[in-house]
Amino acid sequence: MGKFFKTAFFGFGEEEIEKTPKKYKTYIQEVEGLPTYALKKRLTKIKEQVALIGPESISDDMKKDIATKLEPITSELQRRGEQVD
Repeated sequence: MGKFFKTAFFGFGEEEIEKTPKKYKTYIQEVEGLPTYALKKRLTKIKEQVALIGPESISDDMKKDIATKLEPITSELQRRGEQVD
């Protein structure tokens, strides 16, 4: 935990303030918080980008990266009862 010092107006005295840093949202937490239409929109956007590049020309590392982004979205949509292509 970090400690910060706040100087009073005109520089008279200092006050010590303890401030807790905000936790970062993980990608899965962010996906869980989105509405269904936004998840479907993300899913179609990623699929369109893959189609533009061409599935044959994508490297294995890129395929893994795409799969790690698609997996939380598809699992969340399936959890909500939506049908995923």
